[in-house]
Amino acid sequence: MNYHTKKLYVRIARAMAVLLVVSCIRFPIDHLEAQAAEPSIPIRSYTPHAPIWINSSADFTSTNGVYSGNGNPDNPWVIENLFINSTGYEYGIYIRFTSDHFIIRNCYLSNNYTGTQFMISPSDGYYWTAGISLTHVSNATIQNNLIERNHGNGIYIGVANNIRIENNSIKNNLMGIYVSVSTGIMIADNNFSGNQSEDVLIGQSKNITFKRNIFTSGFNFEMGRLDEFTDFNIDSSNIINGKPIYYLKNQIGGVVPNDAGQVILANCSEFIIENLNLNPTKTRGIILGFSNNNTIRNNILSGFNTAISILGSSSNFIYNNTIKDCYFGIIIAGSNNTLYHNSFINNTNQISCAGTNVWDNGYPSGGNYWSDYAGNDSNNDGIGDTPYNVSYQNVDRYPLMKPYNESNVQPPSNQIYIWATIIAIIVIVSIIGLAYWRMRRRK
Repeated sequence: MNYHTKKLYVRIARAMAVLLVVSCIRFPIDHLEAQAAEPSIPIRSYTPHAPIWINSSADFTSTNGVYSGNGNPDNPWVIENLFINSTGYEYGIYIRFTSDHFIIRNCYLSNNYTGTQFMISPSDGYYWTAGISLTHVSNATIQNNLIERNHGNGIYIGVANNIRIENNSIKNNLMGIYVSVSTGIMIADNNFSGNQSEDVLIGQSKNITFKRNIFTSGFNFEMGRLDEFTDFNIDSSNIINGKPIYYLKNQIGGVVPNDAGQVILANCSEFIIENLNLNPTKTRGIILGFSNNNTIRNNILSGFNTAISILGSSSNFIYNNTIKDCYFGIIIAGSNNTLYHNSFINNTNQISCAGTNVWDNGYPSGGNYWSDYAGNDSNNDGIGDTPYNVSYQNVDRYPLMKPYNESNVQPPSNQIYIWATIIAIIVIVSIIGLAYWRMRRRK
């Protein structure tokens, strides 16, 4: 082997080494973020007990299942190790009008009132049927309980503060947890499964923290103000259907990671949400709350209650998404958002829109595909001859006759690099082969 041949092989070997190093650096290790552990509900002998009604601090008695304590911070009242089958009742444990410290732990509550009835009382205001219902209380902990098969909420918290809900298994209820008009709520290390609607619904509440929860149905908001929508602490240790939840607030610029299970932007701008294939939940896939100038593109959302919610937000671009088999495709409460080249397929309600928005990219680029569009295309340009009426003051002038080419949805970035590396290796091998063939010819 002559000097030039050796030099060629050295260069090729160096190129291969660099390529392999770059590939190893670029390819991320599988997502190892700690997921919430399955809450440990110890196997024990529960004591059967009738449903408990505590109307004030004076009712923390042994008759009402109180095991120990005096209501002080260092010696809270304790209700524990009870089995409460509340068939025929609106609640399993109902506590109100107290600021005493208390703990409900290691209990099994199921089968509350057969109906999702909303109760109104002149003295109390309101409460929902629930396995555990706390209203007008402070300083409570709900810990390590099994709460299942309740026909209302698993847990209801109303007009309350400084409440901890931790390490519970909450499953097969109409709704997992409903928090209303409350502050200082910690929801941590709970496991939710099989709930018919939301795992957690938060309404008109502030300073809510979520950590290390496992969701399947997802969580939702009833928020009408910016200060409410941004007053959450939700990190990516919360998992929905095996993927992290990303809640971003008060930020400018960025790309949402493409391993997201649910995305919530609160008072954010100039973000890109792209290349997501979200697993269906019974709530919302992507939420923009009071967030402007963001881009949602190249995503696939199927089987949600609501695929995308735009709340109090404007000047966002939503394009090249496939949204199918949802109850609502997109809900918009905002104006001057632009939506085009999306495919809305077999959603019960394609759009719910309050505000005036733009629904196409002009001609011949076109608007969106609507599976319920009944118009014709007489000139075969791929665009319907008549507009699609989205809602009052909202019209797609150039509806597409076929779903927008889903091949435009790029694969996640990891796949791009994998394919790029494979192609690069093929090219290098081809170069080596060509060099070898040329040397053989010279001989």
